[in-house]
Amino acid sequence: MANAVRPTSHERQPTGAFQILFMLMLAVATFNRFKLTPLVVHDNDIGAAQAAVRRLRRNALVEAGLGVLILIIVAILGTMSPVSEDMEGTR
Repeated sequence: MANAVRPTSHERQPTGAFQILFMLMLAVATFNRFKLTPLVVHDNDIGAAQAAVRRLRRNALVEAGLGVLILIIVAILGTMSPVSEDMEGTR
């Protein structure tokens, strides 16, 4: 196994932007699930429930947009060649 290809530092960790977008997407999903969904289901006030549905719809679009941005970043990273070990020493 001495000739096995080791992942470079570029391959080991996703970019910071990817991590931030993913955490933001999880935060929006958590807010939707635990704050807005109960308002829609359990609220007796029709106006408040309708407002919660609007916010839930908007947040779902934001969450989907963040997912698309994450896919774009992954696609870009997938087309990049990894940094060779020889080049890492020169940085």
